[in-house]
Amino acid sequence: LIEPNSRDLVSDRLPSTYCPRQSRALQAAMNFMLALLASTIAVAISKQDACSAEMPQQRTAILLQKDARVKVSVGPLEPCADNPSNWQSSSGHTCDEFVAAQWCTADGGYGPGWESSFGTFDQWPDLADGSSAPEACCGCGGGKPASHTTVTVTRYVTQPACVDTPVGWQGSGGRTCGDYAENHFCNEDGSLGIGWNISWGTFADWSVNGISADEACCDCGGGTSASSTTVTATQYITQHVCADSPVDWQGSSGRTCADYSANHLCNEDGSLGIGWNLSWGTFADWAVNGISAADACCDCGGGTSAFSSTMTTTTTRYITQHICADSPVDWQGSSGRTCADYSANHLCNEDGSLGTGWNLSWGTFADWAVNGISAADACCDCGGGTSASPNAVQHTCADTPNNWQGSSGRTCADHSANHLCNEDGSFGIGWSISWGTFADWAVDGISAVDACCACGGGTQATNLAMH
Repeated sequence: LIEPNSRDLVSDRLPSTYCPRQSRALQAAMNFMLALLASTIAVAISKQDACSAEMPQQRTAILLQKDARVKVSVGPLEPCADNPSNWQSSSGHTCDEFVAAQWCTADGGYGPGWESSFGTFDQWPDLADGSSAPEACCGCGGGKPASHTTVTVTRYVTQPACVDTPVGWQGSGGRTCGDYAENHFCNEDGSLGIGWNISWGTFADWSVNGISADEACCDCGGGTSASSTTVTATQYITQHVCADSPVDWQGSSGRTCADYSANHLCNEDGSLGIGWNLSWGTFADWAVNGISAADACCDCGGGTSAFSSTMTTTTTRYITQHICADSPVDWQGSSGRTCADYSANHLCNEDGSLGTGWNLSWGTFADWAVNGISAADACCDCGGGTSASPNAVQHTCADTPNNWQGSSGRTCADHSANHLCNEDGSFGIGWSISWGTFADWAVDGISAVDACCACGGGTQATNLAMH
């Protein structure tokens, strides 16, 4: 026999094969995903048409919901895997080399590069398992069909928001906006709250730089209006897998599925492997309860087909805040009053008109201008100032601890996927009241509402970036 010459290889890309199986695998994978996502979206993925030499491209759909825009991206399907992945002929040539040299065709036939003097494919098997190129190589009509696709669902929700201004405000008593809200010191309309002691006076009595809680804090009727966009990206990776069935199968000799695979006792098409001694008879001779390796073991052509899905979710909240800067920042009128004074004493309104604290006998703002610049020109709270570039305030959340599991073994991802909780920390539609409370399934005192972002817990982080 004349050995095929590896030096005459022609560079070419590996053709895709098994398109009919791709279509079935993709359709099955999408059916699985649709069932998983049915509560939030409806996605229709059509079957592929004819067999193509090109990998299917990523598919993207934009769906509009009542309160959100949803983007669904389906990644390309992995069509086939050489089996074994490191296959080599007895001459030392790989699957890629067989394809590049055009020694085989995608349907398992002999290619134009194969010479009759080479003999047959069977004369050049892999010495490890006895498989030939048409059995092992995708480009030669063999290999192992696989179905592996990635579905990414991104949900965009935009809604009005408010930002405490200035961020980090504290009154002269040291209390923050969070303290005012938590202790019910104020109401959203700016009035005194049920927790406020009348003996403390007014909000203005505790202002700093002329800014009181009802001006700085969103929960007290102040703050700055903004728009908030929450982006939730959920990635589902679904693949077609096989499970030995039963998972702990052993033949009458005590050999397991792993033993059959490791010792090459069987092939994936259910035939006897190169490691099988013919004196042992057939697989059926070593069956238990009528189940042989060919029935139970994936590597022997048996087992149970299943789908495996993993999910990761990342939620990011972006707040765009349009701000204003007094201009000039240290403006003072001819009376010595600053922009903060005008604001604190209600001398002006945001629309540039005279405020309730202005005495009409003082004339107009222009009468107190300096260098032709009045409060109505210089001060944001008086309708002036300079618009600044928006701040992008990014709120992110991380599950804490990131590998949390409840006493039932459920993770944060499980709570989210099965709708066991809501983002406000309440029970989700998937939670059974008979299970008690989240605290009943806590570990080390940490429950899902403490650990999981999707349940209102986790660790919040805020990043402020000027554009």
